Amino acid sequence: MSLFSKLFKGKKRLKIKAFPILIKTIPHSEWYVWHEITMMDGVYNIYPLLGEWDFILMVNIPLDGYERYHLYYFCYWLGKIKGISYIYSLDLPELLPPQKFAKFFREIENSSNSSISQ
Repeated sequence: MSLFSKLFKGKKRLKIKAFPILIKTIPHSEWYVWHEITMMDGVYNIYPLLGEWDFILMVNIPLDGYERYHLYYFCYWLGKIKGISYIYSLDLPELLPPQKFAKFFREIENSSNSSISQ
């Protein structure tokens, strides 16, 4: 079962929103990163860019009150692609290398678990 089919399981007519994410790659890894991103669930468009950033991709995120959690989770999986040096979105607090998303994902998961238990 894919990542986004798990998110939508049992939910009827869930609204989604497109979130833009900027990707910067290490030199000579653009085509590998492009291929890996196009194979991910939830990505509906990816465009090459000229200049500082290599790609902009549009990601479908469900609007269920946990948008930031879903966005971080998606970026966590993006960070597992070899060749990505930076990931940025206006919905993220700062420009981050992919390795940082595991830490942020754990922090969000812990804060959501503590708020649920209260």
